[in-house]
Amino acid sequence: SLREKLQIASTLDDVENCSEMARKYRFDDINVDMLYYLPGQTVEDIKFDIDNINRHQYTSVDYYYLSYFGFPKEVFDGMRQGSFPKRPTDLERYILHKEVMNLMSIAGYKQVTENLYSINSSLSNFYRLCWGGGYGEYSAETIALGCSARGYIDGYSYANTTNLHQYIREIERGEIPLFKVSDRLNEKENRGIVFFPKFLGIEKKKIQGTKYSDKFAGYISDGLLEEAGEWYRLTPKGTYYSPSI
Repeated sequence: SLREKLQIASTLDDVENCSEMARKYRFDDINVDMLYYLPGQTVEDIKFDIDNINRHQYTSVDYYYLSYFGFPKEVFDGMRQGSFPKRPTDLERYILHKEVMNLMSIAGYKQVTENLYSINSSLSNFYRLCWGGGYGEYSAETIALGCSARGYIDGYSYANTTNLHQYIREIERGEIPLFKVSDRLNEKENRGIVFFPKFLGIEKKKIQGTKYSDKFAGYISDGLLEEAGEWYRLTPKGTYYSPSI
């Protein structure tokens, strides 16, 4: 019912069929995107979802928290009026986050990036390239192909049109299907530093002696980061606050 309310075009049957086809043609890695912090979502819903992940035995799972910034006004009106499920509270979001981390670990998945849980602990090339090369690097570039895809070219981060039908119309009209484009970075090195939480850590040498040293000292005193040899690593508490970091 939520897929319909959120205007997700594919059905659960489509997901099942895609998984079966991937196995039929012997793909080595099969990844699935999941969401938590959904309207009306409970801990029992998370358990149900992860039971299904176990049933399919995906090699990796991208588990994102739902951002509400892109929702139209009528959705928030519906939440107030009772015609749309309510957004979980901040406390409930924290509980859902911990439940995802705990149950994915029990299922045998290792958290290798902010959102990626993997059976074999490997970092996907897409994630590495799209978010700055990983671990403070910043030179990687990507071209976004497809509805909602994200890319990064020559200092600009951008995203394609998110509505599937609008995306198709724009393509058919010969238009570039852009949803949003960032300002260009003043300092290209900032890309690797800004996105380090997505990779759960960054080498100390990328930070020490820079204008960010005091900021990182504050993260450590707040319990969001810890020193691990030559690295700064996010703590479990830090993974919850990674979007804010």
